[in-house]
Amino acid sequence: MMQASPSCEMRGAAPRDEPGGAAVPAPERPPRIEGDFLHGGVGGVERFLLWMELRIAAASLVVILFAVAVSVVARVVDLPIPNLGELAIVAMSPLTFLGAAACTALGSHISIEVSQLIPSRKARAALAFIALLGQFLFGIVFAYAAWDFVDYAWFSGERLIDLGIPLYVPGGFVVVGSVLVSVHALLAMRRIIQPTQKAGT
Repeated sequence: MMQASPSCEMRGAAPRDEPGGAAVPAPERPPRIEGDFLHGGVGGVERFLLWMELRIAAASLVVILFAVAVSVVARVVDLPIPNLGELAIVAMSPLTFLGAAACTALGSHISIEVSQLIPSRKARAALAFIALLGQFLFGIVFAYAAWDFVDYAWFSGERLIDLGIPLYVPGGFVVVGSVLVSVHALLAMRRIIQPTQKAGT
């Protein structure tokens, strides 16, 4: 059975104290993802998607660092190798958009601090829901817009100059990542509306 790592769990932070002694409510994050991949239903599938997103984004960052380092060395010592900077350009796509999807699932994106000063938990949950709705719509619109580019790149056969990487590869990650942002946002809204009931409660 696949076990999700602790980083894949959403936990609300405890209220923190300000210097004046007043407690500031913890940031309102989407409820944690419940379930494992084999037996957890929708939650298990989302955990698996998050597991994949984090690892692909991390691998993309490694590729970027490697490509930039090799390109710098090649220029310094005048190595006759292709421009690996194109790898870094392509890897930016999964790093950005799959990373954005993972941040949506984890609720670790930038939040507006003033919204956490609202004392009502229901009001903070409503604001979190509105923010998730905005992310859901953004993902749909961005995926639709990026699909036109992928469609063009696929049929035109255009490639990058030095390494010949098809343009639909980075474009495809934009579409996939945007769709995953919408999926995670939709599931997070569902958890806000229908919070998981724990046993014995």
